[in-house]
Amino acid sequence: MRSFFTIMLSAFLFHASAQNTYNNKIGEVKELKIYGSDAKIVIGKIIVNETLETKLYLINSTQLKDDSNYYVTKFNFGNNQSVALFGAKITMKFNKPVLFVNFGGFSTATAMGFGISADKTSYVFKAQQINRDPDNHVIITFIIKSKERITTEVSGVDGILSIAQ
Repeated sequence: MRSFFTIMLSAFLFHASAQNTYNNKIGEVKELKIYGSDAKIVIGKIIVNETLETKLYLINSTQLKDDSNYYVTKFNFGNNQSVALFGAKITMKFNKPVLFVNFGGFSTATAMGFGISADKTSYVFKAQQINRDPDNHVIITFIIKSKERITTEVSGVDGILSIAQ
């Protein structure tokens, strides 16, 4: 009986150790700060799940106050490949409600779904396939308009990519 108990305890500890290693590999997440065009003000952060490869990166971002005293935040996402992108799902969470989110920048997309939450503090964009305009690194652009300065948490991308224009 004692040896049975020892074997069961050893098996449980091994399983717990293996589970912990598995969770560490799956759950590894890093955060990257997003700066506005002046490279001084943080306008958001990117949450990267290293186990999910999206092949989609933030290329540049701006946040400006327009003539009507609204803030306009712009994010350009893309990569340095020339092929279509499959299975895109970008989620944005805002620290304050926004007025609207517009998107564009691609030539065609299939099986698209998008929408802003009822409280206007999050936005989700999904597409089965996104085809880019020829000779353009930007695959999709989001323009967000708000009454106040916002910070945005973005997930569903692999990081930030610096592309010489």
